[in-house]
Amino acid sequence: MIKIFYGPSQYFTKETKDKDGISLSELIEKSDIKKIRIEGVPATEEDSRPQKINTLIIHSDEYSRLSDSGFNSFRAIIEQFEITDFYIQNPPQKIISLLKKIRGHKVYENYYRYPQFTINELENISKQFNVNILGQESAKRKLQSGIYRLVKKYNKDKPLVIMFYGPTGVGKTETAKYLAETLGGTLFRKQFSMYQNNSFSDYLFGASHSSASFAQELLERESNVILIDEFDKANPLFYSAFYQMFDEGLFSDKNYTVHLENSIIICTSNFTDIKQMKQVLGEPIYNRFDLMIEFRELNLEASSQIIEKKYNEIINSLDNEDKKLLKDSDCLGKLLKNSDKLKNVRAINRVVNDAIFETILSQRFPAEKQ
Repeated sequence: MIKIFYGPSQYFTKETKDKDGISLSELIEKSDIKKIRIEGVPATEEDSRPQKINTLIIHSDEYSRLSDSGFNSFRAIIEQFEITDFYIQNPPQKIISLLKKIRGHKVYENYYRYPQFTINELENISKQFNVNILGQESAKRKLQSGIYRLVKKYNKDKPLVIMFYGPTGVGKTETAKYLAETLGGTLFRKQFSMYQNNSFSDYLFGASHSSASFAQELLERESNVILIDEFDKANPLFYSAFYQMFDEGLFSDKNYTVHLENSIIICTSNFTDIKQMKQVLGEPIYNRFDLMIEFRELNLEASSQIIEKKYNEIINSLDNEDKKLLKDSDCLGKLLKNSDKLKNVRAINRVVNDAIFETILSQRFPAEKQ
């Protein structure tokens, strides 16, 4: 029996925890030992007989340890042994093809079932969104509308593909994190601004089986909420790689195929409006987005709330000595008076941190009078 598992490592580990088997690395060691012959001592019939192995368990990180020659001789290594059961995580296409040619073994494919949004989660978003993401009520309503389609299966299993656009530091990435946390998973996040060279082509379309690739990492994801940060920073030449992914929830490269049905794919950008977005992206990729959700510059009320929230977070992390030094200062009041000048979360975090620790230092080490 051959069981192939597609999904994160925690899923594969759970499925195989009660299996007493050997790893691919251990199998290769056994293969190398079988090849060693003492000079002048002929091989016996027992030496040439396939060694029995009850269970072979191959984790996805083991493929990268194979050399190219070892990868190509995978079938020859397997055929040296009489293996009863195979348990294999996220194998490359080449390995799958070889496994299906092994006689006397039926292949079973198992896919991890990612947690999906329900009406209950959608209701929680309605109640809790503004607690976690301040100043983006319009974005919340549009997001709920899209997730509702997923919940009711109106999307016919295709992914929900969303573009978050607007200025930096106003909650786009935090919203994606919040959605993943709502489902109890870790957000899958890739930052495309990091890929500005020829290696991006190998990463996107697949190169050697031992090299990291977008498809391989998608197979390992723990959440069905996928964030492609700074999508607008990628070279437009690569947009075509996402056509099938956005249309059908299928992404393939040279080595792997990933199923992304019913996922939420979020791309972020700093576009100022729809016109600019369409002009830069081009209609073929633009028209594949289901929702365009604008995140606006923080208003005065939202800025004040975020300042107070950040201030209290930092205060709660201080020791009693530093809390006492701050107690009699009007640090928070001074910050709130300047809230109209702070329009994004990153700027607020920096300014609040600076103000608190400058106040503490001025109390602890007063400046000398000139």
